[in-house]
Amino acid sequence: MEQEKYDEAERVFGKVLAANPKFREAQYNLAQIPFKKKEYATARDRFESLYAETPGGEKNQAAQLIKNKIFLTLLLEDKDAAAQR
Repeated sequence: MEQEKYDEAERVFGKVLAANPKFREAQYNLAQIPFKKKEYATARDRFESLYAETPGGEKNQAAQLIKNKIFLTLLLEDKDAAAQR
């Protein structure tokens, strides 16, 4: 995707979340944008916020997906020690 499409997607998801802050799919997609742009620290912050708000923790499949994305951001930034925690 081109940069301006990411920027437009970020604006759209921001508007969606302003109208409905608990819309999980929009939160996830908003975290995906910096991940795809290789802005892993920003993506991780967004995924961690989403994970903290996801009920069920380890037993929730969506929470596991988010946790895996957090893990991937650490590995992609060569933060292996942090990823092992």
